[in-house]
Amino acid sequence: MKGPIHLLVLGKEGVGKTALVVRFLTKRYLSEYAQTEEAIYERSLSVDERNTALRITDISGKDVERKAANKEILNKVDGVIVVYSIIDRHSFDVAKNIVHWLQRERRPAPVIPVLLLGNKCDLGHRRVVESPGLDSPDWQESDAFLRFECSACDDVDGVDDVFTKFIRKVSTVMGFLHKL
Repeated sequence: MKGPIHLLVLGKEGVGKTALVVRFLTKRYLSEYAQTEEAIYERSLSVDERNTALRITDISGKDVERKAANKEILNKVDGVIVVYSIIDRHSFDVAKNIVHWLQRERRPAPVIPVLLLGNKCDLGHRRVVESPGLDSPDWQESDAFLRFECSACDDVDGVDDVFTKFIRKVSTVMGFLHKL
């Protein structure tokens, strides 16, 4: 087994990237975060009764285009979580562009697992990005692509479930653990 599973979190500013990561790692929700260019979180956790080392790089939404333009970053990560807000159509457009960029840049290189993650489901009454709109062929789940929606604010179990499923997917695709 190589070093820790390294995940990269990308998305427009304000979609809740850091809130999701902190909710997953600590089970706590904080409503405000200091703006940083990049935050790196490292933890060991149990996934399918195996100790799994995890490294998550959370890139500021302000820097997403500049950082994402650096193709080298893709060679350093094992999976990418692309976050959008269900109440911000522009954030979904940014997420789509990131996913398409990832698909373009990784050809013909090995596939990199991607999780397209809609956040802020607790604000469903303000939803502007509809789940059915994700049913195009570009968004179909595959060996290396997952999509979910949840709420960092009030869904600790949902956030934990989404991250755990994605870590399993990355582990399987990247060959870290035996296939389930």
